[in-house]
This record gives sequence, C-alpha cells and structure tokens, in this order.
Amino acid sequence: MAPRIALSLYLITLAGCTTTPPAAPSEKPKHARIINFYGVDSEVVKGQPITLCYGVEDAKSVRLDPPDEKLGISRNRCFAVSPKQNTSYALIAKGDDGLETKQSFLVRVVPKAEQAILIRSFDVLTARLPTPPSICYQTAAGVQQLKLDPPIVPVAPSPATKCVPVLIKTTTTFVLTAIDGQGRQDIMQVTVPLSN
Repeated sequence: MAPRIALSLYLITLAGCTTTPPAAPSEKPKHARIINFYGVDSEVVKGQPITLCYGVEDAKSVRLDPPDEKLGISRNRCFAVSPKQNTSYALIAKGDDGLETKQSFLVRVVPKAEQAILIRSFDVLTARLPTPPSICYQTAAGVQQLKLDPPIVPVAPSPATKCVPVLIKTTTTFVLTAIDGQGRQDIMQVTVPLSN
C-alpha cells in the first residue's frame, strides 16, 4: 500500500510542477484623450495675440497644426498665438496605442480697431472748496469697457450723464477711454483745475 501512496504523491507533485500559472491580463496600450481645447476668445484684432488652452490625458505626444507653438503633455496649459488671418488650429494627441485624436478651434482675425464716437460727453463740473470738482461723462450704447486715467475714481459705461467727484491736490488732466464689442475705441480728455 505504501508504494501506491508514494506513487500517487509523486504523480500529484509532478502534475503540480508542470501546471503553468494563469497568465496576468496584459494591459492594453492607452488611447490619448483631449480633455479640452479652447480659446480665451474666438476673435482677435489683426496683429494682436490670442490665448489658446488645452489639456490631454494618456498622451505620448501632442502637437499643434499649423505649428505655431511647441506643445508638451499637460492637463492644463495655455499659450499665445498671433494669426494673420482666420485660422483653424488643430490639437493632435497621440497615445501609446499609436492612434491620434484631434480637436479644432477656429480663430477669426478682424481688422485693426477703428476710431468711433463712443463718448458722447466728457466735461468738468467745477466747484468751490470745500466741495470737490466733478467730472461728468456719457457713453454711447455698446460700450463694454470704460477706463479713466489716472484711475482715482471708478467709472462704468453709462448712456445717461454721470458725474463723479474727484479729489485732486493739483490741476489734473484726465483721459477717458471707451471700447466697444468690435474693438473700436474712443478717447477724450479734460483738465480739472484745482479750485480756490
């Protein structure tokens, strides 16, 4: 009986040695994915830069077509381009699987900003001390940005006449700049004398 048991154990051991362990599942090469590709704006004035941003995942390489900037692999990166004409930029990402994925963004180029009448009025309202002088202004419809220099008081587009007091220590020249949605601008200036 003992030789039979020994033989059985030998066969079981032999069978165990020749069995190959199950193979680990092989990981498939990853396909690149573009998380995002966009522009801060879709239009740019000719000669001005515009910012494009992108993010990729599982990419081995990334490139821009037309090539304007050397790109690196990133989940969140921005860069500037200065197209001379309407340009469709393509972001192309390649994964470990050798396949490419592509996403496009069109940048429209508009002519240089033109002069326009965007400031209807910009005047000084003088006063005697202790009341400070004021500057009064009125803008046309469509003005999106209004800037005062020096910026001692906040200003905002206003289709109605708006006056703001200005505390000055000396005679001061103020420059008001208005910009509309088409990039056109209008500039006016007034000098505010120091009241007695």
